[in-house]
Amino acid sequence: MDVLSRIEAVVCELLQFLKSDDSDKVKENYPVRTLLKNPTEFTRFMVILKMMHEAVRENKFVTKRSIYYSNPILFKRQSTIDPIVSKICQNFNLPRCALKISASPKLTIHGDIILKAGVEDSLSRTNCMSIIERIFQNETDINLTDIECTAQFILIIEKDTIFQKLLNENFYEKFKPCLLVTAKGYPDLLTRKFLAQLTHIYSRMPIIGIFDADPHGLNVYCTYKYGTMNPTMKDAKGNPVRIPNLQLCGLLPSEISSSVPIKETQLLSITKNDKTLLETMQKREYIQHEPQLLKQIRHLLFTEKKAELEALNSIHTRYLTHEYLPDKLLSLGILPNDYQ
Repeated sequence: MDVLSRIEAVVCELLQFLKSDDSDKVKENYPVRTLLKNPTEFTRFMVILKMMHEAVRENKFVTKRSIYYSNPILFKRQSTIDPIVSKICQNFNLPRCALKISASPKLTIHGDIILKAGVEDSLSRTNCMSIIERIFQNETDINLTDIECTAQFILIIEKDTIFQKLLNENFYEKFKPCLLVTAKGYPDLLTRKFLAQLTHIYSRMPIIGIFDADPHGLNVYCTYKYGTMNPTMKDAKGNPVRIPNLQLCGLLPSEISSSVPIKETQLLSITKNDKTLLETMQKREYIQHEPQLLKQIRHLLFTEKKAELEALNSIHTRYLTHEYLPDKLLSLGILPNDYQ
């Protein structure tokens, strides 16, 4: 059964339940019973299914943002859409892109790359020597027929504030040619697909990342490198999108209590939720094959202290760009332009 037919079948089934006098049948079906108990949730569910149906039929994508703005009174806030889309994806066992739903792109890049994207009769070339946001309209537009990348390395930066700091303090000028990338937190599917394709083409180019020395920083790193089991965040074939060559550069939890002289006042205590996340991460199969990552997780659990990248400013305002990162890159054999 194709996607359109499956959406139509679900809608018909829900409508049958809605007008059914057989209350026992409704009681037996827990997901349907739960949905019908909440008229607002049911309406949201049906509106999203309708927009999915239209998008699949017309073979065009609709963003979660546009779903929200189609009826902001109904949805209240954009975050209410995510669990509904996720539930529908799980129900159909399909990735989000198969249902023609996309998220607004988070990808921002700066550096030495030229992209030629699109179909043969509609090619566009983008010189990314300046910051470029929303290179592609949706997650399935990663169809690069030509890439020219002269960067000597790729640096993934967890947060936009640190990305902007690197640009403002001329890090790129000091280490060019290179490519700086951020997804402003947890990476979306587009960012990971872009990097996965880029590193597949340039397999010998080092790709490193800097993240907060906290549970979420390590988890963001894992999401880039190993992907996610979230069905809405897989590729068109239902596979996690991975960047296996990514190296964890910093900020390492083991450094904040030893080699990096961060002031004690900048250290934060990990929370109960942090501990739960760390314990969950420890159980993931891939963690056992990355001893350095496992060491950092255990260090956080033992010391119960964490720090953000911004804490490096307490040493001095340009410590990250003038000392910490240059030293890390030097250890990888990457030298600044003015190296004597």
